[in-house]
Amino acid sequence: MEFCFFQPNGQLSDAEIISTYNAELRGIENYYALAMDVKRKLNKLFYVAHYSLFKTLAARHNNTLKRIIIQLRDKLWLPVHV
Repeated sequence: MEFCFFQPNGQLSDAEIISTYNAELRGIENYYALAMDVKRKLNKLFYVAHYSLFKTLAARHNNTLKRIIIQLRDKLWLPVHV
């Protein structure tokens, strides 16, 4: 499974990266929506995907992970504790 699509210049904007991660997570959540106790079982996957998103954006902007989380905490609907 890939979280990033190829662009001719190799660069995606931050909004495109975030929307791609969100689309992948929504697709996985919809696929397993009928399973029993799906929220508890997918929490770890969502945590890893969000951590991966933050690490991707931190590396892209040559910034620390903590600073990226603080900047995006209010913009994203994530329960992030630093």
